[in-house]
Amino acid sequence: MKWLIWGVVMLGLFAPLQTLALNKDVTQDKVATTQAVINLNTASLKELMSLPGIGKKKAEAIIQHREKHGNFHSIDDLVKIQGVGKKSMNALRGKVSVN
Repeated sequence: MKWLIWGVVMLGLFAPLQTLALNKDVTQDKVATTQAVINLNTASLKELMSLPGIGKKKAEAIIQHREKHGNFHSIDDLVKIQGVGKKSMNALRGKVSVN
């Protein structure tokens, strides 16, 4: 009985540590995903929506602009998208590319 109680206590101590380790892995995956540079000329709707300040409408507008006018030649071309100003564009620098 004494060993059973000891086992339950030990399990109670180590289970939270295992949960923390699992959460750490998920957090690292999110960081890796958000740090990846996204190509404006090939990105999917979902990829564009992962960018800061880009929701579904702006992502759709980026894709529509790309389909209508061809590839972006510069990150600065983002200002041609309605709702994307210089401030938004500057926030995306380093997170997007056109290559």
